[in-house]
Amino acid sequence: MLAAQAANALALALSAVANTAANRRFTFGVRGRAGLLRQHGMGALVFILTLGLMIFVVNALMLWITAWITEHTTHWGLYIEDFWWTAIWAAIVLSIVSWLLSLITRDAGRRVRT
Repeated sequence: MLAAQAANALALALSAVANTAANRRFTFGVRGRAGLLRQHGMGALVFILTLGLMIFVVNALMLWITAWITEHTTHWGLYIEDFWWTAIWAAIVLSIVSWLLSLITRDAGRRVRT
C-alpha cells in the first residue's frame, strides 16, 4: 500500500516541477536560475492546494448525485439542501472520517499479518 502512495506522491511532485518549469519557460519567458527555488516552491504549493480543493468539490458532487438518485428512486436516504455548504462540508467530514478509518484498519491489518 505504501508503495502506491509513494508512487502517487512522486508523480505529483514531478508534475508540479514540470508544470512550473514549463510555465517559467513558455508563459513568462524566464530562463536561468534566478528565483528558481522560490518559483518551484510556490508552484508546488499552488498545485497541491488546487488539487486538494478539487478533490473536495468532486466528492461533494458525488454526494449530491447520490442524494439526487436516492431521492428519485427510493424516496429515503441522503438529503443535500445546498451544494456549496452542505455537500462541501459533508465531503470534508467524509474525507477526515475516511482517513481516520484507513489509519485504524491499516494498523489492524498489520497486527493480523505479523
